[in-house]
Amino acid sequence: MVRLVENPSNRGKGYAVRNGMLNARGEVIVFSDADLSSPIEEMPKLLAALASGADIAIGSRWLRAELQTQRQSLHRQLFGRIFNGLNRIILGLRFKDTQCGFKAFTRRAAQMILPLQRIERWGFDPEILFLARKFGLRVEEVPVRWGHVGGTRINPLLDGARMFQEMLRIRLNDIEGKYDGAPVMAAQPVKTVPGRPTTRL
Repeated sequence: MVRLVENPSNRGKGYAVRNGMLNARGEVIVFSDADLSSPIEEMPKLLAALASGADIAIGSRWLRAELQTQRQSLHRQLFGRIFNGLNRIILGLRFKDTQCGFKAFTRRAAQMILPLQRIERWGFDPEILFLARKFGLRVEEVPVRWGHVGGTRINPLLDGARMFQEMLRIRLNDIEGKYDGAPVMAAQPVKTVPGRPTTRL
């Protein structure tokens, strides 16, 4: 069953994912990149991690690199490794891969951390993992099949600087206590498709 969730404007991937997940009704909530770079057939791996006690399961391209069916270019791999290293230094995140767009949450975990999310663009993945660690949630990294799909443009200098700034912003938000207060966002109202019954995720 499907519901159509309309965002008020283009505010970035982080905003779109957060709004969709906050509108979801299931006890398990999964988001996947639209290009299905990780095939949806890999989802049982994430669900198994949740069933074994994890609060959040994140797909990983690098726990078992041999599962990659199509790798990114060398410069994008280098960019990703630098970003991962900065995540470890600045945010203390010890995951091999924070950016794989294939993650599953229990409803409790999603409702606990997503309303506190403040980063609305590429840096939202490290932010939600930082919040998960802050609130003592169990996060399990799961190796999944993954293949690069062209079309996404990343400027290593411009986007790299922006993502570095977002990492610093996450750390500053925590120091300033901004993750300790009231949530900054509730789910936006859902618009149903005219003439079709309302369905649920």
